[in-house]
Amino acid sequence: MKSSFCIDLQRFMLIPTKFPLSHNMLYTYVTSWNPAYALYWKDAETHADFYMYYPYTSTITSVDAMPFKVNADQSSEAAFKASDLIVGSTFDVVPTASPVNIMAKHIMSQVAIVLKAGAGFTESSLAASNPSVRINNLITSSTVNLSTSEVTMNGTASNVIPYKDGNVYRAIVVPQTVTGTKLITVTIDGYEYKLSQNITFVSGKRHTINVTVKKISNGVNVTIGEWEDDDVDYGGITS
Repeated sequence: MKSSFCIDLQRFMLIPTKFPLSHNMLYTYVTSWNPAYALYWKDAETHADFYMYYPYTSTITSVDAMPFKVNADQSSEAAFKASDLIVGSTFDVVPTASPVNIMAKHIMSQVAIVLKAGAGFTESSLAASNPSVRINNLITSSTVNLSTSEVTMNGTASNVIPYKDGNVYRAIVVPQTVTGTKLITVTIDGYEYKLSQNITFVSGKRHTINVTVKKISNGVNVTIGEWEDDDVDYGGITS
């Protein structure tokens, strides 16, 4: 999966199974990947399954239901990146002296909200108005199956504050379907513009929401396009 926003993947966890889960090992990258301690095959015949995930945690009790929660406040770059779960696996690996190759992927969903100047605004005057953005009523907790990359949401809904990356507001969200709610709130000069929108946040996809602010009409026009084109128009008007 391609993304215009890079993750500084310098540390991840690797779990080789048909081993105990205590082999939940931290790998750190300097000029190459280095394990926290030496890991050996059980013997010359026993195959193994390997799971990797990032960001790392020191303990894990199940590869079938690993708890993971995105940050509700992703306004800092660190909190945004810490919400981006990357998972990979490879199965039934024959003991070998060669490195084990694992293809990893993002399994949460990303939202990219782009504020654009409409009538009555310039890009500079819109930026000077110091707009704030939030995404409303999203489930932020989940469990993840490291074998299948399936994500199951759980818990209660929270508002998510995205990370401001230039003129783009980015957030990592748990894959889910949102209906019947004010999805996005944009606050400009103390006035809240709210968008009611039904949308499915899909694992591994980035959903781009273009928000054009028109000062004369005192409104916000919104169009939404998929990261991977699915020929669905998610456009809407705020109220």
